[in-house]
Amino acid sequence: MDKAKTNWFLVIVLWFAGIAAAMQFAKFSFAFDSLKNQYTVNPFWIGLSLSIVGLIGLVFGITVSIYVPKIGQNKILLISLLLGAVISLIQASNPAFPVLFISRIMEGISHLGIIVTAPAIIIFLSSEKHHSLVMGLWSSFFGVAFSVTAWAGKPIMELFSISGLFLAHAIIMISIFVILFFTIRKIHIPHTEDNKVSFITAHKKVYSNWRTVSPGIIFFFHTFMFIALFTFLPGLSGDEKTKSMLLIILPLISIGGTMAAGIVSQYFVSPSKLSVFAYISLLLLICVIKLSFNNNILFIAASMILILFSGIIQGSVFSLIPKISLSAEEQTNANGVVAQLGNLGSTLGPPVFSYFLVYGKNSIIIIVMLLSILGAVSGLIITKKIKNAEI
Repeated sequence: MDKAKTNWFLVIVLWFAGIAAAMQFAKFSFAFDSLKNQYTVNPFWIGLSLSIVGLIGLVFGITVSIYVPKIGQNKILLISLLLGAVISLIQASNPAFPVLFISRIMEGISHLGIIVTAPAIIIFLSSEKHHSLVMGLWSSFFGVAFSVTAWAGKPIMELFSISGLFLAHAIIMISIFVILFFTIRKIHIPHTEDNKVSFITAHKKVYSNWRTVSPGIIFFFHTFMFIALFTFLPGLSGDEKTKSMLLIILPLISIGGTMAAGIVSQYFVSPSKLSVFAYISLLLLICVIKLSFNNNILFIAASMILILFSGIIQGSVFSLIPKISLSAEEQTNANGVVAQLGNLGSTLGPPVFSYFLVYGKNSIIIIVMLLSILGAVSGLIITKKIKNAEI
């Protein structure tokens, strides 16, 4: 593969693979109420079926990233896409709930295989001068998936019910699989032949290397508040119209931030410094929001800019990976840490925010302030590490 040029066609297809993986979350989130009505089980189990995909990544993120380079990036990606398509077809058949729940566990494996391999392959297929750009594009996959699902999900479910939504996802998955089967499997991506390592040894190996753990640390503080900000920030306005508008527009602004981060970190400032700037901006903006509870226009403006910088943090994290990794294996391991710590943050964040919300709006402000400070400090430490390593 000639890295003098970026294979933009495959980069875009791999980005679509990421979007399809994120839809494994989005489709259940969007159909949550319908699923509760369809299956006569305790709502706890419906909620667990939604979150179990992320829990798989939380537990096995590092383990998968260690073994992927040994098996082959291409093979794991193709198997994960095919598995995802088959699972969606099973879900479209309206199976009994135990089967549906087991399918979600398998879907967690499919999801993890895609999000660990696809970004590493994107870097391999890209010229070094485009690394931050393609990672900025990649990092938008989650926001794009939820936005597309929210836009297309309603008419699909009105016409074809939940089965139609799951079938549509299966078609997307199999289409991406077919395209990549005839293209990417022909590309040789180097992989290692090291001996197998244990679960504990794998984690020690990855977490003892600052190059593989740094992006995940920055990402953790972001994901801890990411979903919570989308969920709770609009409600702080106290106005239903403002809340409804922000619920729609904030995810789109976040997508713009992640893409902007790729451009900025490619041409203007390093990803680690960009993350520090974004976290400090979050700290200042959440203070502005605290002062704007009685000023609706200022609240809307501050909320939109805050989410923009939140998206920039996400984009800077994925742009940082190729900047500090010394090998394709390190990139894959870094993606595994991002998956693991990202899932940890998104799992812990919403319940923590929900718990403290009973103490009033200021509790949300304080939590975001603390997370912003911790994120900025971690970014500063990592920036110093990079400078000392003379990368």
